[in-house]
Amino acid sequence: MNQPVSSAKLDLESIVETNTIGWFHLRIIALCALLAMMDGFDTQSIAFVAPEIAREWRVDASNF
Repeated sequence: MNQPVSSAKLDLESIVETNTIGWFHLRIIALCALLAMMDGFDTQSIAFVAPEIAREWRVDASNF
């Protein structure tokens, strides 16, 4: 059987304007920031240690 379709629209602007940011939202934002920092850490760390690894493995550092 077909279900009746609701004709009500969501007013996203009023939802955003009337709700506040709570602790749950702040924790989610902090978690996302932490994950972004951890994701970028590997790129930064290889740039720091690549010359030493290249010297140890006797390869050109530009290969990294």
